[in-house]
Formats: sequence, C-alpha cells, structure tokens
Amino acid sequence: MTMNSLQQQILQLTRKGLSLNEILEMTDAPAELVRQLHTQSFTQHKHRDAKEHNQHHQAMYAMQLGATRN
Repeated sequence: MTMNSLQQQILQLTRKGLSLNEILEMTDAPAELVRQLHTQSFTQHKHRDAKEHNQHHQAMYAMQLGATRN
C-alpha cells in the first residue's frame, strides 16, 4: 500500500468516527506511522468542520441582515 493510499484510508476511517485503536486493528502498517497519519487526518477533519461551521453561520448572518434591510 502506498503512503498516499494509506493516508486516504486513514482519513476516510477518521471521518467515519473510528478511534485510533480501531484504525490500528484494521491496517497492517507500522503503528507509529498510523498514529502520525491519524493525527494529521484528525486535525484536517476538525479544521474542515470548523470552516464549514463558520461559513454556515456567516451565510445565516448575511441572510438575516438582508432580511432586516428590506
């Protein structure tokens, strides 16, 4: 398995909400590598969620401002 495909697999499993231990059981890659990739994937996932959350609230605020100006 290539590094990129392992990273994608871990990212997908992280998005599904699997824990690090569950991911370690599912892969045959070295544990330290899986830990590193899981940490990176988890961080990316949380940043993406926060960005989407902020964009949603910004859009809702803009819609409310537009509604009050009419």
